[in-house]
Amino acid sequence: MKKILRFEALKQYGKLNIILFLTCILTSHSLISQNKILANEVTFESHVDNSENAILDNGLSASVNSYGGLIGGVGAYDGELEIKFASTVPANTTTYVKIDFDPDVLNSLLGGSLGTVLADILGTVIFGNHYFNIEARNGNTTVASYSTIIPPYNHRFRIVQDAGGDFYVALTPASDYDRIYIQDNTDALLFGDLNKTEVYQAFYFDDNQCNIDPLFTDYDGDGITVDIIELGGAGVENPENVIDGDDNTYSEISLGIIGVIASMEQNVYFPSPYTPTDEFSVTLRTDPTLVTLGLLNNVTVSAYNGPTEVYSTDLFSVLNIDLLTLLQNGERATVIFSPNASFDRVTVRLTSLLNVNLAQTLDVYDISVVGPSAPTTNDDTQEFCAVEEPTVADLQVNESNVIWYDAPTGGNPYDPTDLLVDNTIYYGAQVVNGCESEERLAVSVTINDTPTPTTDDDTQEFCAVDEPTVADLQVNEPNIIWYDAPTGGNPYDPADALVDGNIYYAAEVGANGCESSVRLAVTVTINDTPTPTTDDDTQEFCAVDEPTVADLQVNEPNIIWYDAPTGGNP
Repeated sequence: MKKILRFEALKQYGKLNIILFLTCILTSHSLISQNKILANEVTFESHVDNSENAILDNGLSASVNSYGGLIGGVGAYDGELEIKFASTVPANTTTYVKIDFDPDVLNSLLGGSLGTVLADILGTVIFGNHYFNIEARNGNTTVASYSTIIPPYNHRFRIVQDAGGDFYVALTPASDYDRIYIQDNTDALLFGDLNKTEVYQAFYFDDNQCNIDPLFTDYDGDGITVDIIELGGAGVENPENVIDGDDNTYSEISLGIIGVIASMEQNVYFPSPYTPTDEFSVTLRTDPTLVTLGLLNNVTVSAYNGPTEVYSTDLFSVLNIDLLTLLQNGERATVIFSPNASFDRVTVRLTSLLNVNLAQTLDVYDISVVGPSAPTTNDDTQEFCAVEEPTVADLQVNESNVIWYDAPTGGNPYDPTDLLVDNTIYYGAQVVNGCESEERLAVSVTINDTPTPTTDDDTQEFCAVDEPTVADLQVNEPNIIWYDAPTGGNPYDPADALVDGNIYYAAEVGANGCESSVRLAVTVTINDTPTPTTDDDTQEFCAVDEPTVADLQVNEPNIIWYDAPTGGNP
């Protein structure tokens, strides 16, 4: 279900405009991706049902109950719950306590210091009739104490909302602490009333720089009165949409039509401070007429580290011509900000334009940290030769420290030594300062292979006297390289003499430049006939007999005579 905070100006029967807080279906949202450290021990409870749920991440709650009693307060009681962390939490660490309470009260408190004004408009009974107190304790010592009787007014105590519309108390003590105490109280004026605060869990985040998604949001205003809200329609509508990860939803920061200086701001909280090298982006849109009237000068974007503002600029001063054109055309624009300082909160503030007879609104689609960018490549359709047995490590990218996955999001990482597979898409994420890019580079892989060459005779015979070479081996294809092994090995020079009894392995080089991954094997035999013999190697003849070569005496038949010991002429 999604809880929607909506400020709508309605006129009914001439009465003053009122604000409607509408509750809709909650969308599910998970914080599992963040590393939460939960309080894991119940150290005290009174009038609590299912207290163990407050120390479990099971989606269930502990009910801290209170009772206003009978007339005069007879039988009244408060509910109390104390839960403890396994170790001391450092000062200035924010603990988030997921709660459920009176929705009208929570919606009012979500507006920070505007809480009282919003409650007045809503017609809510004063906060003091049913309220809860919350404390941070270190052992038996209370180091921070707040109550919903007084709306939040600084960063140490806030009511915030997640992307699913659920509410949390954000408590940031200035001292070390190890436990959280919650007390639900029903005033005696509400005699006979049973009330409760639902406590789901209390947790903080450890230092996890790679979890860059914003988790919580709230809003606040300055110079805002009941009249400005009722008559001008000022407020923030659907604040949770700015952190829901949906490109098509947005929160609306509005000042309505007012004639005084006032401002309305929305805050987005991150799980931990980000380093000075990190940037953040804001995606927004507004009425083109307001752009022309100079509203962008009245939009301030700030970054904070705890209570300290570390960066601030007006929107107009950081826009380039392309982004300005988008806003002038009523389209959304994504603006990148570089605070050059650690930050854990980003605020977008809209300050009123005076004497403008037009509703002043700003639609904010997204606020997020800009993580590492996806790696780049000179070729997103890469080809390899099968014979080279290419691996994931051979994929070409322009950056170092890239992890390859089998899916565009999630999926399983490859080992760099894994063989590449033909007709497969590989997805690369760049790792910078230990954090992966959210976007991944897609590379399509083709593995080329050339067919094994063929021959008419895989047991080839040669005469030693012919001094046969590798070039004399018979194959039916051109562009052949001969090796001394079926895989790998050393290539022969075509002029290398063939050796009797050797097996020669042929690979064809195809038009794609790839050699055959499977080689042709040819066994070579070199035949040699023994040297003929004679009974007389110094033979004499009579000239009168006119002797011929045929008269030379040898003991064997089939003799060819030459004029040189090698080569020569027969």
